[in-house]
Amino acid sequence: MTEGVPDKDQIIPVDTSVHFIDCSDAWPLLTKEEQLYAYHFTRASWEGAKICAFQRSYESPALVVLLRAIFAEGHESLKKKALSQGLSETEWSQLVVYSAATLQNIGNYKSFGDKKFIPELSPDKFLAVVKASEAYKKYQGPINDIWKAIEPVLYRVGAPFNVLGFSNENGLTTYYSAKVAKWEAAKLKEFQEETKISPLNTRLIKLNDTTYWLRIASAEKGNLPYVKTHEWQGLKIVVENGEFAQIMKRVADHLSECLKYADNENKKEMMKEYVEHFKYGE
Repeated sequence: MTEGVPDKDQIIPVDTSVHFIDCSDAWPLLTKEEQLYAYHFTRASWEGAKICAFQRSYESPALVVLLRAIFAEGHESLKKKALSQGLSETEWSQLVVYSAATLQNIGNYKSFGDKKFIPELSPDKFLAVVKASEAYKKYQGPINDIWKAIEPVLYRVGAPFNVLGFSNENGLTTYYSAKVAKWEAAKLKEFQEETKISPLNTRLIKLNDTTYWLRIASAEKGNLPYVKTHEWQGLKIVVENGEFAQIMKRVADHLSECLKYADNENKKEMMKEYVEHFKYGE
């Protein structure tokens, strides 16, 4: 249920356009090696993009999985079932633009502005489409669990749900744990700068007032000098790599394939550095 009144820009308009990038003319102009390089680079990018959902909001990972599942049977097939459940053409469009926006942003917060957007389609109509899908027939139990978990927050607006940010500033994020304040993030950034840990692929979790858990996304654990427990300025900071290991392994594997098809030394060296970084998080 929606709590509060959503702002105008928290609803994706049904007339929002979806732009198609046509590569059919350019693709045949590439050599086989260039095609394979581009293919594996793109696959690595989309594998890594999954992590963005985990850094958006509590509900984003499950929401992305749900939408991908119900649309897997095809747009026209799902539309036919949706209309048979009593949705109007406008309501179907509301679901489509919301789904497109969610998949484009890898979650239900905008990449630019960090503001939450919610479905214009009512919860009961949304659920009706979900239950009419082929995916629901195959995975009824897991999909019921997903809906039960995300529906209470999917439509919620107002503080702290409106924007991504720190909890002490009426925001919400899973990039930091709920109790991390802005000043604490700034303090830990100093630690990361001193120990040369990039903040770009980390998540910070506060265990208590003096203990923090700094998790680094990487395919493998260990092999870095700073992966240990640090005593720093009266704080205990546990640094651990290997978060999102399964995803990061697929990223590293596809980039390793890119290395095979790189056509100059600069690309080869870049791929080697990427692979090393995504393997261990350095």
